[in-house]
Amino acid sequence: MFYYRAIDLIDPMVPIFHTETDIWDLVLRLYRVRKICASIHKIFPGGLAKIYTIKDIARELFASGEESSVVTEISRLDNVMRKSIGYIAKEIPSLDPEAPLTYIIDLIMNLGLECLPVAKEDLLIGVISEESVIDNARVYVPLELRAEDIATKKVETIDLDAPLEEAVGLMLQKGFRRVPVKDQSDNIVGILTMLDVIAEIAEIFRLERELRSLDIFAKSLSEQRKIIRKPIILQPDIGAREVIDHIIRSGVGCVLIGSENYLAGIVTERDVVRVIKKYIDVLE
Repeated sequence: MFYYRAIDLIDPMVPIFHTETDIWDLVLRLYRVRKICASIHKIFPGGLAKIYTIKDIARELFASGEESSVVTEISRLDNVMRKSIGYIAKEIPSLDPEAPLTYIIDLIMNLGLECLPVAKEDLLIGVISEESVIDNARVYVPLELRAEDIATKKVETIDLDAPLEEAVGLMLQKGFRRVPVKDQSDNIVGILTMLDVIAEIAEIFRLERELRSLDIFAKSLSEQRKIIRKPIILQPDIGAREVIDHIIRSGVGCVLIGSENYLAGIVTERDVVRVIKKYIDVLE
């Protein structure tokens, strides 16, 4: 059977920073390559690496309110976006290049990690992402498995007429990186990601160097179509490995299962990692 090590699973598209930069600049660089995490090139004493994730940035930018709402403040957004990326750095142990796939998947599933730095002594070699794991380890997914077999059946959605702040609040409360958007007829019209939301704010800082209004959060999603991405919707009987191909190409880390007017499920990168873990455990 196949044997994968950490060195085999490195994602070459995950940004690695050699100098400190502002958070807004980090966000835009992540947006350009459609990645949700980055790392700094240094390895610190004890083999610790520093990573930055969109989820961590979101927690700093927004304060959760009641019933999936979010509290936004110009001063808070301005303060966070202008800070150096060191402000949101999270220290995690780096992996040895020879670390096995089973160990890596356990870290992703048990600790909820989205990025895993790989280092040899004091040299960062690269970063593993969920996407690079499922891209390389898809061979463990049985050919007979279908989309409906690996999908999460209960899917949270947001209305197209809802204000952006409600969508952000939902993602924060649930720990989501993205949420499907539906119109008044319950048809699925797109996918909203936290990356796209924060990149929209970061672009304001790039152009104007300051945030003058919170109108972006009060406006409905229908008024901000440019931050909503076209969904990939697949039939329930499509092969699971083909689902993985679509997830990797999607740029949003998921595909929807069903049709535009009937959402039967969602398959995310984390769902696929869970399936890979199951079948690796069976083989062992």
